[in-house]
Amino acid sequence: MLAVQCVLHVAIAGYINNYPLVDNAYGVKIPPSDVRNSSFAFLIADYGLATAAMTGECCQTEVADLMRKKRSELEAVGKSLLFVGAAGDNFYFQGVKTAEEGGETQWKRWDTVYNGLNDVPWFAAMGNHDFGDADVYATCPEKAPRVNISGQAYASNQLDASKGGYRPSFGNVANYHLPDFNYRVTLDALNLEIFGIDQNYVDVGGIGGGGDGCKKVKATCGGDDTGLGERLQDIGHSGEALLAQYAAKGAKDPKQTRNVLVLQHYPGLCAGLKAKFTGSMPPGETVDFRCSFGHTHNTVCESGTDTDCEFSMNGGGGGCCEGDVTNNQAGYGILYFEPAGGMRLELVHLGHKCQFSPSTMTDEERAIAKLHMHGDEHISSFAASKLEINAGIDAVGSLDMISVEEIDA
Repeated sequence: MLAVQCVLHVAIAGYINNYPLVDNAYGVKIPPSDVRNSSFAFLIADYGLATAAMTGECCQTEVADLMRKKRSELEAVGKSLLFVGAAGDNFYFQGVKTAEEGGETQWKRWDTVYNGLNDVPWFAAMGNHDFGDADVYATCPEKAPRVNISGQAYASNQLDASKGGYRPSFGNVANYHLPDFNYRVTLDALNLEIFGIDQNYVDVGGIGGGGDGCKKVKATCGGDDTGLGERLQDIGHSGEALLAQYAAKGAKDPKQTRNVLVLQHYPGLCAGLKAKFTGSMPPGETVDFRCSFGHTHNTVCESGTDTDCEFSMNGGGGGCCEGDVTNNQAGYGILYFEPAGGMRLELVHLGHKCQFSPSTMTDEERAIAKLHMHGDEHISSFAASKLEINAGIDAVGSLDMISVEEIDA
């Protein structure tokens, strides 16, 4: 049973994050003995796919198959999957829909594709596509509040049901957790803190994929890009303050390595978040800080190596549009817990080209997908991010949407 005790964190700008305070609030099944040597977690991002098809092979399903295979291999040698961390762009094209608009189909796709992986808790963060027009009140819940907690209104479809989010009752949907846009989950048995930190204010032009992807959001919430940016900045800054606040409180066991996992959506931000955390820690503590993100649909290590990555992009094979998955880079991450303390994050690549859309996707769905291609503003930032993150990995060849000449123009 989920704990009902919540912590209220008031950000400088006024956004309040509400989430369970007690240890292991979501019932992660901790191995009874040798917990570090017996535990692992999976990390993915950019894995959503907009289709009502429940069968048919594609990049998304191939990555899921690879994850299931690895789980079986690790469980055969006595290890247990604890949770899956999902670093945004979880639902395309523009976030989770309401039940009336087709949200049940989105959740059924998630439940079907990740069967055998979603019997454990999933901890999510929002990406730019998650804040689009399907979830119109996410950033202005006061316009149509569903839940109010200590003065904070909520009206986002993807947030947990306790915050007014939409969760159908079938399958393992209840295992998907997004208690607030920013939150903290602890697993004291591993001296582990998991943070979901929203950073979408860095990509206002890409919300909903850019272009018309957040047209309803702007019309409903007001303020065009400026207003949307201010609302997202309030949320983002409250998450950064939350990270620093808990860093200062110290580890559960200060004599052991403090394990920290941050889930957020964007490349280039992990180093700054790490600096905020380590700069606020009590003196004398040691920390193993890992950060998982997505955004450009590849599986790439931003800091470290593929066998021991500090900041990892984990492109799970989804996306909005044909060509989103490039460079044979679909894949996922595995987070291991070392017997002596600390963690190790290994990247696993699919290793071959894959079919982006399942063969069972209808012609109508393919036509709709073309209408949801990224807007011009987002294409530029998206492609520029690809160039930066893929430096040394055939960067120019990774641009699936525009040419280098167009970026420079």
